[in-house]
Amino acid sequence: TSAFSEKLFIEGYLAYGIRDGALKYFVRPTFSLNGESVAKFPAHYIQAAVQHDIFDPGRNLGFRKGDSFFQSIRRNRPTKWMDTDAYQLTHLIEFGNHVSLASSIIHHQRRAIGDLQFVSSADNAVSMPEINTNELQFILRWAPNEKFYYRNLSRNTIIEKYPVFNLQYNRGLDGFRGGNYAFDAVRASLSKRLFLKQLGFADLTLAGGKIWGTLPYPLLEIPDVFREEDRHVIDYTLMRSTEFVADEYIRIAVEHKLEGFIFNKIPLIKRLNLRELWGVKMFYGNLTDGNNPYVSDDVIRFDRNAEGQTLTHVMDKSPYWEGKVGIDNIFRILRVEYVKRLNYL
Repeated sequence: TSAFSEKLFIEGYLAYGIRDGALKYFVRPTFSLNGESVAKFPAHYIQAAVQHDIFDPGRNLGFRKGDSFFQSIRRNRPTKWMDTDAYQLTHLIEFGNHVSLASSIIHHQRRAIGDLQFVSSADNAVSMPEINTNELQFILRWAPNEKFYYRNLSRNTIIEKYPVFNLQYNRGLDGFRGGNYAFDAVRASLSKRLFLKQLGFADLTLAGGKIWGTLPYPLLEIPDVFREEDRHVIDYTLMRSTEFVADEYIRIAVEHKLEGFIFNKIPLIKRLNLRELWGVKMFYGNLTDGNNPYVSDDVIRFDRNAEGQTLTHVMDKSPYWEGKVGIDNIFRILRVEYVKRLNYL
């Protein structure tokens, strides 16, 4: 909190695995470079992060509070993991017109554990002990007319009618600290809230990207993998972990809150102040031949379950869809949703 320091912000966790008897940890200090609070706009700081933990394939450095607990009890919980060590150094500067640039250097070491195996796709299959990468990352963000609310040394964007744009470029560096993958990746995203007068409002998110280079599939785009806490992330409720993989992709998500447009017209129901919502999410991706283990000998095989069934798939010509309907504001604190997977059944 600010009672400790406004110019230094430290976050992290320490955990102990009961079954493997190992510690997991994450620490991320942030140092202000402009003499102001690290949360105050416009911010200018340098940030370092160190993490050792168990991740799903494709997961990046960072954490989502409560994430592991809920993954352990969901129906499609992961059983394939990577023992991961990650290091990141980031410099962020914000400009007065709400343009920001974050520049990072990242090192990852990933070892397959649990049911996961890294096996080369060549005819003479060889088990790979680990996948190591080094990356330069640049994220350009523009949020015109952005406003915030603050809590301690963190801040959140107040969602208004103005769009938010993200453009990210990653460059893989070969030959440094065991990293042996050179690649380029570009990802772009747009989020916007649409105010629809009597029909409430809708949140629209569009994202897409492309990866150049020959890479094992955990380094490609895996749509059900969480990345950092951001409005632009689209997660899929009913997609299994590592079910699809792509090196060029597009995502779309729409959530429409009707704010009582229907329920307020029904006697008695109106007094409950219930709110209707519906939404859809789409993912479509393509895997080029160089990254397809059915075609290329230079990557790793898609993993299988205990019955020998392949768990990761290349999409056909149809995108993945899931939809939902729900009721919000139940007793002012609860929401209930019904989510249905519409294809790839």
